[in-house]
Amino acid sequence: MLLVVMILLTLAQPALTQWTIKSLTIELYPDGAAMVSYLIEVYDGVGMLNITLLGVPEFLIVSDDEGNPLHYELYDDMISILLMGSRYVNVTYYTMSLTFKEGEVWKLSVSEVPTEHIVVLPEGAKVVGLTEIPLSIEIVDGRTRLIMPKGTYEIEYVVPITPPIKPPEEKPPETPPKEAPPPSQERPALDMWLLILAIVVAIVVILTIIAIERRRRLSSEISEEEREILNALKRLGGEAYQYEVARMVNLPKTTLWRHVRRLADKGLIEIEKRGRQNYLKLR
Repeated sequence: MLLVVMILLTLAQPALTQWTIKSLTIELYPDGAAMVSYLIEVYDGVGMLNITLLGVPEFLIVSDDEGNPLHYELYDDMISILLMGSRYVNVTYYTMSLTFKEGEVWKLSVSEVPTEHIVVLPEGAKVVGLTEIPLSIEIVDGRTRLIMPKGTYEIEYVVPITPPIKPPEEKPPETPPKEAPPPSQERPALDMWLLILAIVVAIVVILTIIAIERRRRLSSEISEEEREILNALKRLGGEAYQYEVARMVNLPKTTLWRHVRRLADKGLIEIEKRGRQNYLKLR
């Protein structure tokens, strides 16, 4: 349908619409892509507008001065735009066919540009070669902006390699200084128990010495008969009835009893009453 309308308009108007390029901008990106923008002024605003574009267009957008899309036909780098009373036409597209790279150097190559135009290099890019002298050069927001004359030329430029941004190093959390531990409570308690143990041992030793000395003193004070009674008890296993001891010491009953009482008073033996008999034990 669009083609039919174009044919009818072409037949109705033998001459093509008159136009002029008001502005042309080539904006370059680090990957070699270029965005090309035309602003075209149309004199009568009716009929067909035919124009040869720079490079092979991709993602093409054609609109009037109010942003309304316009119908067009694209034949390689030639575009035919159907005008619907438009005074201005905007043509914007991307292309990868205007640039190529040799080593680290990018090269923009254009031919037969019909008007003065603007070339904007990538941010930080440096121009290293020109085949045509620019009309002016300036830096805007870190990007080189050249106004180039019409015609054919090449621009060589280098795009700086941006190092990867390292994330900030995270500092380990500061460890608060350790407080000195409070004086141990275990040591005084341990010292106290050691002191008590030493006192107990000392008491036991003293009592043992006293008992030994007392036994020695008593041993030196016992008579020969009493010594025989003690020896008899030892031979009888350390304990026996009094009559069993009497058989071994050959002492009268009353004499034996008197010596047994003296040995008990001295703490050398014990006397137990078992029925009517006395039972003797060595201490």
